[in-house]
Amino acid sequence: MITVICSKWGATFGSEYVNRLADGVQRHLAIPHEFVCFTDDPSGVDVPCIPIDPLWEGKSRDLLFKMQGSSGISCGYPNLYMFRKDFPLKGRILYFDLDVIITGNLGDLVTKSESFLAIHDWWSNNWNGSVMLFTAGFCPTLWTDFPPPDLDRLGNGQNWLSIKVKHGKAWPDDWVKSYKIHGTQGVPPNCRVLIFHGHPKMEHFPSEHWVSRLWKGELHDCGRLARA
Repeated sequence: MITVICSKWGATFGSEYVNRLADGVQRHLAIPHEFVCFTDDPSGVDVPCIPIDPLWEGKSRDLLFKMQGSSGISCGYPNLYMFRKDFPLKGRILYFDLDVIITGNLGDLVTKSESFLAIHDWWSNNWNGSVMLFTAGFCPTLWTDFPPPDLDRLGNGQNWLSIKVKHGKAWPDDWVKSYKIHGTQGVPPNCRVLIFHGHPKMEHFPSEHWVSRLWKGELHDCGRLARA
């Protein structure tokens, strides 16, 4: 059985992000699966939760919660806990960031057999970890070797992922898309996951906008969305 996981820490995302992601997965993944949220605050979350704080033990929170310069954007290091050798889940894991909308069939994603799949970032040669498939215990040095001596030059977790993971594979280009780059006029053809990296997030759209309606589960047929 595949386990689908997400991570909610701090105050950036409310519980509705977890619940709506879980609803989207449920609608678009017919293969038997479990959905689990790792969090420091399970309030309002409607899916099984696992406390995340114990999995950060052994690393400085100041380092894990480091921000990118003065931008106020997290470097993303708190998510490195997923690669611990003693991670409490086993088997195949499909991970989603919270700022995504499931827009199509996920069956093709979870049946991939490669040891690691992620997005090939649209603006760099790095991995983008917004949607990842891996086997529990994959590349534990992502956790054990952190922080590197040159942490200040590292920049963010995507850079660290790209340094440590040399033999992963990228998702097919049309499966995982960026809203800002590909989706402002509607869901691109064959897109399974639409990523809202940076701004805006889904909560920033008017309630009548197709993004808001899709996120809330009011729209199910993405193919009928108008495209310019």
